Amino acid sequence: MRIPLLGLLAVLFATLAPSPALGTDYPPVENFRVEMPDGVGLNTDVYFPQDELDPWPVLLYRTPYGIAGDNIGWAADHGYVAVCQDTRGRYGSEGIDRMFRDDGWGPDHTDGLDTVEWILAQPWCNGDVGTLGGSARGITQNALAGALPDSVRCMYVVVAPSDMYAHAVFPGGALRQYDIEGWLTGQGSTHMIDSIYAHPNYDEWWTWGNAKTRHHLETIPTYQVAGWYDLFLQGNIDSFTGLQYGGGDGAIGNQKLLIGPWSHGSMGGGSVGELFYPDAGFATPEALIGTQSEWFLHWLNGIPHDIMDLPPVAYYMMGDGDDPGAPGNEWRAVDAWPPPARPTAFYLRAGGRLDPDPPGSSEAPDVYAYDPLDPVPTLGGGNLILPSGPYDQRPVLERDDVLVYQTDPLETPIEVAGPVEVVLHASSDRLDTDFTAKLCDVYPDGRVMLVCDGIIRARHRNGMDREDQLEPGAVYAFTIDLWSTGIAFNAGHRILLAVSSSNHPRFDANPNTGEPFMEHTTTLVATNAVHHAPGAASHLTLPVLLEPAGAEQETVALPPSGRILSLSATPNPASPLTLIRFALAEPGAVRLDVYDPAGRRVRSVLPTASLPGGRHAARWDGTDDRGHSVPSGTYFLLLEAEGETRSARVMLIR
Repeated sequence: MRIPLLGLLAVLFATLAPSPALGTDYPPVENFRVEMPDGVGLNTDVYFPQDELDPWPVLLYRTPYGIAGDNIGWAADHGYVAVCQDTRGRYGSEGIDRMFRDDGWGPDHTDGLDTVEWILAQPWCNGDVGTLGGSARGITQNALAGALPDSVRCMYVVVAPSDMYAHAVFPGGALRQYDIEGWLTGQGSTHMIDSIYAHPNYDEWWTWGNAKTRHHLETIPTYQVAGWYDLFLQGNIDSFTGLQYGGGDGAIGNQKLLIGPWSHGSMGGGSVGELFYPDAGFATPEALIGTQSEWFLHWLNGIPHDIMDLPPVAYYMMGDGDDPGAPGNEWRAVDAWPPPARPTAFYLRAGGRLDPDPPGSSEAPDVYAYDPLDPVPTLGGGNLILPSGPYDQRPVLERDDVLVYQTDPLETPIEVAGPVEVVLHASSDRLDTDFTAKLCDVYPDGRVMLVCDGIIRARHRNGMDREDQLEPGAVYAFTIDLWSTGIAFNAGHRILLAVSSSNHPRFDANPNTGEPFMEHTTTLVATNAVHHAPGAASHLTLPVLLEPAGAEQETVALPPSGRILSLSATPNPASPLTLIRFALAEPGAVRLDVYDPAGRRVRSVLPTASLPGGRHAARWDGTDDRGHSVPSGTYFLLLEAEGETRSARVMLIR
């Protein structure tokens, strides 16, 4: 049996810039000039397995970063033919680089599809093709999927947009200026900047890059990997939901989604921004929903595997890293995304309150002046080139052009997982302006840590495909999409929302003039106001989980002196795999067992062992000590630590 790819290699494809170590130890057996229908030749290296099992399945890797140093030659050592190709106009390939416009279903060329058809015509291909890669290499996969190849068996897409306009270039209608211009300049592709400037609205020029419009036609099982602080986060989520629930035959119901506490350059690591998240690697979530290796084994090698019996989604629930007994900072597996939640409104009230109750009468609006020559500086978040991740926002919250709204300290934790949205009822004295929103977690020590953020360009409030200028002084409803998150706000923390009109240099600073995009002749200071009135109440909407993990499993919290700080099982119900997590206040001898309702021990998950203080995890696969599957029903976990015990319930469903 061939040994397929290692799951942890996913991290190698998560960064935008290629690793110089890739490909250096695998000289290609053969180099090809693969000719496209218009005569352009694409530089292609092919690596062959050193076994006698030909023809082989093929893994395709298309990159704009140069296959001499950015390739998957190592895949040949795992039983696959690795086809690595420079995209059009890049490195050894002929033609003009047009920023992925020629990699999908048009408008002029279909390089990805034509390359797949070339592969299928080769004697070394057994007819089964898979793809993999992250960031730019994920974009080429999404473009190929939109071209509807019927011979691609599966994909593995890491941190990639599914809609180039909304997820990459113009989220909320504002140009992601620093990253897009910086990346194109770094790639020697500045000729594309003028094309972007010419299309600030979602028009026909952008439809080639919106794979979401093709999801209902696509047939490919795809494993998506994303990060909560990745600049393309919503792209992977939208790809999963679009294909899992609305894809074509073969795609619907056959998707996977893994979301970690990562930024674009921190895949698989625990340190992101100014926070550290424990157990942030791939091992735990892959144990819950399956590995990259198992994905290709099942879908590409044609060897049946139980990966599709595991839950489709694993996400990291972020939490308070200072409190080992706090909820969150753990992986959870669920059967759907988003998990069941109640959209809960928190209203922006005069005086800086963020309140569950709407205003009963009109309150004075909050007014500030936004000067495009002195914009609010970017401080963390979903960036590519700028520092990314959760940063303390206090340096920018002190500005006069930032409005701050926050709750009282929370009496109990609030767990949030899913899409986050802000509706502002706001006005401006200019024809156009921007509105921004930042959701933050306020720690008891005063730190204001960024969770997620968003922006809306006022002229695009009615749609990205049109421009509607403002009537100065009129109040409008502006919806700001903060994308998605998964976080447990701990007791004693505050939830904070910051509102302003700039986040620069991530986004271009709106000149407030209403002139055509990038054609302004001057800048104007805008006086903007957020309103609070019945029927027009500005608010933040959070997806508060209906059944927070651990709510039923854990017993009443022990006093601070207790050895066992927490015990929970995820997923719960289990079907049948569940991850059992517990936290110890100090080292000691520990034992973990599973009991049935009659009080009979069915499985010793963790025989007596000496463990250090801190967080720990163990798996139960729904079997007894003899390896036999136990029936569906309610089971009890019993954790013993130096004479102290803690129990939790877990429901097993088969």
